[in-house]
Amino acid sequence: MRRYTIRRIGLLSSFKVGCATGTLLMAIWGLCFIPLLLSSFGAMLLGSNEVTADLQQAAGGAVALIVIYLVIVVVQGFASGISAWLSALFYNLIARFIGGLDVELETKQSGTTQQTGTPPWLE
Repeated sequence: MRRYTIRRIGLLSSFKVGCATGTLLMAIWGLCFIPLLLSSFGAMLLGSNEVTADLQQAAGGAVALIVIYLVIVVVQGFASGISAWLSALFYNLIARFIGGLDVELETKQSGTTQQTGTPPWLE
């Protein structure tokens, strides 16, 4: 078992990972509302006498909701990226004074050769 200390987190990489994670989570969360959206449009169409006017309103509402959904996903991704960037910045400042996180990594043995050295992601 080898022990390493994480002394610094890259700000740009934390921003990219935060953006990707926030965008993905918001996109998945937003997809949970599709059945609700479809049922509300179906109820609106079934409960009225003027189908063409309501169909136009439903189509316009669906387009507006899709645009709003995409804007919210992008904004949430950017906000998550900023949050991850700030977290990495504060971690770097604090780690400078009190030290970083200590982690222990175990090397695997494949056959008879033992892998040693610093893992590539810690170099």
